[in-house]
Amino acid sequence: TTAVRLWLASNLFAPAWRELRRCAKLCEERSGGMRRADAVSGVATFVVAAAGHRTLFEARVPAEYPARPAVITLKSTTLPQPLVDACHKRCTELARKLSVGEKLNAAEMQSPGASTRRKNEPRVSNTAKHFQSLRRDTKQLKQIADLRAEGSKTARQDLKSFARFASERDQRAEAETSSSTASPGAGTPRPSLLAAVEYLVEFATSLPGAKCGVCGKAALGGKLPTRALCGCWFHHQCLRRRFEAPPFKIECGPCGRRVW
Repeated sequence: TTAVRLWLASNLFAPAWRELRRCAKLCEERSGGMRRADAVSGVATFVVAAAGHRTLFEARVPAEYPARPAVITLKSTTLPQPLVDACHKRCTELARKLSVGEKLNAAEMQSPGASTRRKNEPRVSNTAKHFQSLRRDTKQLKQIADLRAEGSKTARQDLKSFARFASERDQRAEAETSSSTASPGAGTPRPSLLAAVEYLVEFATSLPGAKCGVCGKAALGGKLPTRALCGCWFHHQCLRRRFEAPPFKIECGPCGRRVW
């Protein structure tokens, strides 16, 4: 019994060995695998590759896991760094929420590269509220286009006001969404290693082969692509045309889900 306790105390992988095994298998299926594992430090090194892009990262299981979240550290990647940084930030937040027992909605669990429409998920409904929102947004887009064309000092000030208003509106919407989906309090800690690794691996292996949801060309190449609410990737200029020209589509062509 004493020997078992000593072994558990010196092996940080003990509470996460099933997750660790699934992480290794997941990476092996994505042209990579587990490169190194140190039970004393609780650090495992993984690599995945897709379409000529390679991502190397470490996953650390801390003491007191799962009450403390798994830590993902990116060591090297050939993917655009701004997109990788954004993914890593969401990955870290996902692990933190699981460690404190927060309930996560489907959008938070969905990997940034996923574009498959979920079974029985409703398409965008053509309700009066959606049409009112669309008319309001269309009117604002026209006003912004007119102000840009005018180019005067007053027009530039009005554009800044528009941007500030839009930012405040987005922050309020995000706060309302967070308050409606967050748990009332801390719950039972949930394992976070596998979820965090799955999130990162799906991003690193789906983005290299992703196609723009409008033009169908490779998302990578040229300017950085933009990920829409539905999870699909778009060229920024393609997504902009979708919203600034009729029919102002708010439904994604490839997956049929909401773009914004």
